[in-house]
Amino acid sequence: MQLSGSRITRVCAQDITLPYAEFDELLGVPRMLLLDNVEDPHNVGAILPSAEVFGFSSVCLPKKGVPEVYPSVVKVSAGATEFMKICRSDSANGYARKAAESGYRIVALDRAGKTSLEEVAAVRPDKLLLVIGGEDRSVGQFILNMADDVVGITQRGRVNSLNASVAAGIAMFSLGQAE
Repeated sequence: MQLSGSRITRVCAQDITLPYAEFDELLGVPRMLLLDNVEDPHNVGAILPSAEVFGFSSVCLPKKGVPEVYPSVVKVSAGATEFMKICRSDSANGYARKAAESGYRIVALDRAGKTSLEEVAAVRPDKLLLVIGGEDRSVGQFILNMADDVVGITQRGRVNSLNASVAAGIAMFSLGQAE
């Protein structure tokens, strides 16, 4: 049987499983990212390069509401997963609660947020957990209620909607500059 016009018949396949970190391994880093209700694997993968570039190299993925790091996520991440610690062992609420107990400032990104990114950046928190919500369901109410800051991105256009990965990139750039 001929599958292509090529005479080369070598095949290479490898099953690569991403080793998840434990949440305790992430504690102590200055900036962490939590994805809450980001259901689209493409958005998860697109957020990761910005996270790595802007210093959010530890990422918490809840067991529910966010896809695992599938090969499609790795591909869209453009190799960022190779340089990141990613944990997937708890709920979004559990991660936020544990981070708060460990001294992290919890900053939730939400369209209705009243605090600006610039205000949070000016505080220069020693430890920061940035929570990004999905486009449909946003950040869960528990986290919005417990967050130290609920930030919004000022929008001047009429669409009044940003893709989750674009909003995440803007927030991480703004907050990642505060050293």
